[in-house]
Parts: sequence; structure tokens; C-alpha cells
Amino acid sequence: MVTRARNQAPELSRALRRLGARVIEAPAIRIAPPRSYARLDRALGRLGEYDALAFTSSNGVEAFFSRARRVLRRPPARPRRVFAIGPGTARALARHGWAGAAIGDTYRGEALARRLGRVDGWRVLIPRAAKA
Repeated sequence: MVTRARNQAPELSRALRRLGARVIEAPAIRIAPPRSYARLDRALGRLGEYDALAFTSSNGVEAFFSRARRVLRRPPARPRRVFAIGPGTARALARHGWAGAAIGDTYRGEALARRLGRVDGWRVLIPRAAKA
């Protein structure tokens, strides 16, 4: 059973079929734009004020850069500290020129928080889904 979003399921489904699996696609999530971009737009306008950005999914990376291009009318500058929940998210960041994101030892939010370490006094932006 492939539970990825409808537009992301075919690649995994094809790979599984090549291995002999009988695949059923049953999307468990739906990727949709937010009702309002106001909070993200404000954050994008103040991107230089953040000490770090942490991304929890490759979908979040794509949505962030898509909106950043619209709002900033240029690619956003890479902050000094960038964190990714896992290697897929780090690869998505690298495709946008933000290579070298720090990754936790497991691909879960708790590990990402440990990887961030002590953030006392930091301003950290975590662009993510409303229900993540």
C-alpha cells in the first residue's frame, strides 16, 4: 500500500511493481496551499533575522521556495544554519542551492530537535504543514 500524496505515489509504485509487488495507491495525505500565506510572507520578509531554518519535509521545502520566489522575486539567501529532518529533505534543499543541511540521527522530529541543540536566544523558522 502506497500512502504518499497522489502526485508523489507513481514513482514509488513503479519501483515496487518492478520488484514484483501488487501495489495499491491509497493517498493518506493531501498537499494543498494554506488558507493564508500571511505568516509565511511576513517571515520571508524578515528571513535575515532568523538564526536557523528547519525543514520537516521535502514538500515543505518545495512550498517554501515556491512562495519565496513569488514574494522576494529572487531566490532567498541561505541562512548560516539550515536543518533537515532527513536526507530526502536535505536533497530537496540542495536542489535549491541550500546544500549541507544538518540532519538528525533518525528521521523524526525529536532527532531534528536534538540536532538543533541549544537554541536559547535563537530565532528559528520552521516552515511546515498546518498538520505535520
